[in-house]
Amino acid sequence: MTSRLPLLPSITEASALSASRLGVRLAAIEQVSAVAVVEDGVVISLAPNAVAMVASGSDGIQGDPDGTVHHICTDKNPVSEAEGGPWTPRFEVIFEKAGMSLKNDRANQIRIRGHEGPHPAAYHREVFRRVRDATNTCTTVESCRQALTRELRRIARELSTRGSRLRRLLTED
Repeated sequence: MTSRLPLLPSITEASALSASRLGVRLAAIEQVSAVAVVEDGVVISLAPNAVAMVASGSDGIQGDPDGTVHHICTDKNPVSEAEGGPWTPRFEVIFEKAGMSLKNDRANQIRIRGHEGPHPAAYHREVFRRVRDATNTCTTVESCRQALTRELRRIARELSTRGSRLRRLLTED
């Protein structure tokens, strides 16, 4: 994709507009099929499975263009029994199996507008079930990493969708 960007018409203007108004770097988006600069904006045509990349900001963190960065799978509940915890040790087992860092891996981070404080128990249960089930049958670190990353992207996509059940557990919208 990066090699094709300079060939697209109006790419310089489109790139500047998308970065300043959307917080999206075109070079970071894979599978762009067309770019058009329109009055007061940019139209970017993507392949259907490229949605997760659009949800990433220029810093590589998925989610809303503004808001606080949170971990999809919590790294802040190592001992507390609040909200059905402790959750962190359960998530750490899955992340270790995938050779990933619960705390530092960008795949586990999302920017959510309107979310403060701890996640409710229903959120933790749902996310844990999904990442556990996604990695249940993987046999190598690489296959576990792929499975976990794929499920984290799905969860991030749902968390980025206003009105989705998972997002409503964290925010008012």
